[in-house]
Amino acid sequence: MALHILMRIFGVFVVATVCFFSIYNGTTLFTLHPVLMSSGFLLLMSEAIVAFTSNSFVASNLKYNERLTLHWMLQLSAATLIGLAFFSIYSHKNNNNYDHFVTRHASLGLTTCLMLVGTMCGGIAARYSSAFRKKIKPALLKIIHSIVGVITYTMAIITFCLGIDSEWFRAQSGAKLVTILTYSTGILAILALIQPFLSILTKMRKVNNEN
Repeated sequence: MALHILMRIFGVFVVATVCFFSIYNGTTLFTLHPVLMSSGFLLLMSEAIVAFTSNSFVASNLKYNERLTLHWMLQLSAATLIGLAFFSIYSHKNNNNYDHFVTRHASLGLTTCLMLVGTMCGGIAARYSSAFRKKIKPALLKIIHSIVGVITYTMAIITFCLGIDSEWFRAQSGAKLVTILTYSTGILAILALIQPFLSILTKMRKVNNEN
């Protein structure tokens, strides 16, 4: 639970700081992008990831089906904010006749969003894995979903760090704060992923031993 509390502290710090420096000069379609994207990925998706772990003080006393419901509700909420963030920056560039997906941040961000869609589809397949029992073991399908989810979240973290390292955000916050936010985001990611990663390894060994 201590890891979850630390994760929340770092998450709230990073997101609150990004939100402040993004909109303190005014709210536009452009400034809404980092606000919505950081809230979706760093807060809600982080919570969705740890919902199945013993670190979660929110879900620690919940039954498996209740944790599952909490996971997909958080994931759906995160995807909604991320979708709105994508729409806001896309609309902003259209309105100003800017080219789309020309930076590393934008290209990786698009790939991450596509991966997110795939991850969510995989989550539906994992939820009803018994229906695919004849083609693939339910346990293996759930492991694949978890691995893709970890990869997607990692890509989101990298995309976010590229975003706050942009000239625009550096001008808003300063280089030192960008460095602090980058390290804080890295710590947040480690805290969110460490137990899911260990869980994947344990499940993989179990499936391997059953073969």
